[in-house]
Amino acid sequence: MLDVHANTWRYNQLIAQQRAIIVDRRNTLLRTATAREELAELAPKRYKRLAKDIEEDRLEKICRQIMLYHLDRGWADHLAYLADIRESIHLRALGRQNPLDEFHRLAVDAFASLAADAIEAAQQTFETANVLEEEQGLDLSKLARPTSTWTYMVNDNPLSDDTLSTLSLPGVFR
Repeated sequence: MLDVHANTWRYNQLIAQQRAIIVDRRNTLLRTATAREELAELAPKRYKRLAKDIEEDRLEKICRQIMLYHLDRGWADHLAYLADIRESIHLRALGRQNPLDEFHRLAVDAFASLAADAIEAAQQTFETANVLEEEQGLDLSKLARPTSTWTYMVNDNPLSDDTLSTLSLPGVFR
């Protein structure tokens, strides 16, 4: 059982590092004017039009809501993708690949585009959202925000059971 816990820890270390990067980005968006500055740079015409009609504080709050929504959505999608990978990672060993290395490779590749995709989606929302109505701000509440993270036990060697030890692939599983 300790082997399964140690193995799970090895899988979760990369996810923990990625989570720390996302938390740092969220904190930056929450505590600074980064969201407004980035959207002003990405969509200057739209930003100038809105800046004429909306107070700067309200516009900053709208930009922040948009950026946070898309960052959170991207992170939730990333976690779902990693969960899918985890469900079948043991099959990599059958192909003579190291499951842990393959998991890390796939996780890093997927994470590499997360921030850029979130910013691009935020830009599209910023350019198309109707924020000039009488309401107090952009209503993203109808778009469900992700609220949970997941932790799974990972067993990337399904053939490690004592009854199946003769079937295991030597040298492939750790």
